[in-house]
Amino acid sequence: MTRDNGFGDLPRVNLLLIQPVAEKLAAVRHANGRDTWVVAHRWNSNAFVSYLVTADGVAGKPIMSNVGSMNAGPGRNAIGALKFSPDGRHLAAALWRETNKFEIYDFDRTTGKVSNPSSFGPFAEAYGVEFSPDGTKLYGTCNGVGGGQTEIWQFDLKTKAKTLVGKSANRKIGALQRGPDGRIYVAREDNPNLGVIQLPNALGKECQYVDEGLKLGGRRSKLGLPGFVVIP
Repeated sequence: MTRDNGFGDLPRVNLLLIQPVAEKLAAVRHANGRDTWVVAHRWNSNAFVSYLVTADGVAGKPIMSNVGSMNAGPGRNAIGALKFSPDGRHLAAALWRETNKFEIYDFDRTTGKVSNPSSFGPFAEAYGVEFSPDGTKLYGTCNGVGGGQTEIWQFDLKTKAKTLVGKSANRKIGALQRGPDGRIYVAREDNPNLGVIQLPNALGKECQYVDEGLKLGGRRSKLGLPGFVVIP
């Protein structure tokens, strides 16, 4: 704040932390309730990288966790979302071609370590993941080989049961995002509506997926939705 005659300035910007990486990125509040973990995944590797962000800045060296599947292959395989559960104790990832599955891990909010992988699959062109508000269900989107087979799946994390809870009329669907209203929103590529899972805590099709659930006021969705820091 002493720079620019008291208006403040950024002394360093655009500092590269690590490369190469997949497109996966998620953040959660540290167990101390003050700092934040930002988690990504190395490319051509099975390593998660957890960067601690504090009031002093970003830690220069990440916490590395070699666990779960490799993120590797053709560049398109970098596609796929990464999400924290509402309590911050679990992490879920979508692995696109040619791995074609969803993985779930434990996360330690004190140490930044990722551990204990389990998976659901195969699901061709897995893309989006999101947890239900109560943390008992995981949802995932997939598009089938080459697109055109758009499906929303629910995974009961207690029983490991999997249920096809919705299909979209859109050729491609992407990210899932839990909203402040407790519903889960579904990105539908180049479409003026988002899909909506109305009751994501409910079991199976009782979760009530609506394909054209939210009009975007003349705008169009792409495959992504905004990410947020999870604060348990």
